[in-house]
Amino acid sequence: MKKLCLFPVLCSLALVLACSEGNPVAPTGSVLTVTANPSRISLSGASSIEVIGRKPDGNPISEGTEIRFSTSLGTIDGIAQADNTGVARALLRADGRSGTATVTVTTGDGMTSVTTDVLIGESSDTKPSIVLTASPNDIKIGETSRISAITRRSDGSPLDSGQTVRFFTSLGNIDSTATTDSDGIAVATLRSGEEPGTAMITAIVGSSDAATASVTITRRGAARIIVQTNRGTISRSQPETVEVTAIVRDEDGDLLPGTAVTFDSDFGFFTPGSDDTNQNGQADSILTVPANAIPEGTTTLAVRALVAGSSGDLLEGRANITVTD
Repeated sequence: MKKLCLFPVLCSLALVLACSEGNPVAPTGSVLTVTANPSRISLSGASSIEVIGRKPDGNPISEGTEIRFSTSLGTIDGIAQADNTGVARALLRADGRSGTATVTVTTGDGMTSVTTDVLIGESSDTKPSIVLTASPNDIKIGETSRISAITRRSDGSPLDSGQTVRFFTSLGNIDSTATTDSDGIAVATLRSGEEPGTAMITAIVGSSDAATASVTITRRGAARIIVQTNRGTISRSQPETVEVTAIVRDEDGDLLPGTAVTFDSDFGFFTPGSDDTNQNGQADSILTVPANAIPEGTTTLAVRALVAGSSGDLLEGRANITVTD
């Protein structure tokens, strides 16, 4: 009987350990509140579905908690994670079919569920329109782009000031909303984040179709590389190891993380042969020089580190080590 009782205890422990490794889970009794903006869209429009999650004590659900979305009509992002205020967002997109889209929102464990309806089928003759621009449309990590949404009524006149435009991005982060000015223009700021790629930005106003623009985000280019060693002198007749550090900076003189550095020397070998710079712009390797690997008469061993420059050229940093007998 004691052996039989041990199994469920082990299973319970395994479940606890498994749960601790995943995303946070909304506790039992959590409350979800869902809104759709707008609640009526065209046959090719989109609606922002926003969910606010609260724990039983009234505090926001934990950041990273999974919220699942499904719809009876159109398409919607399947999963979103709550931010640090307990809010998660997804975009409902019409697919040309008219009717009422019932959007169902549940916590990741399926214990809590709420719904909201969006009417799909507003005429293209009456819905507003939106044009999206990005300036600049090519930025580096750490930079920003100005995203302008130009909104118009169906007759071409600007929307009234104070109308809410909602923004979404696939990369980096962007102001979630902005309001129109007297010219019908709303402006948001895209911030690059730390990952390179193409940010696809989407904006909607009222029941308009979704407008898109793209911004290319690239890493900052290397402009300078410095090589340092922990040894200034080595012996030709003895096996030697040297710690080599390369420090990479960009055009502004800032340390450049995430950049591949290749190490090279006339004699010996590096482990590893290449390394990516860390958050301090530093890449490290160890040079191993076997005994008598350096020819007689050679008094200097050059240690080099190579990195691709911002214009595509190859930059070289060098340090010299004195060789003695």
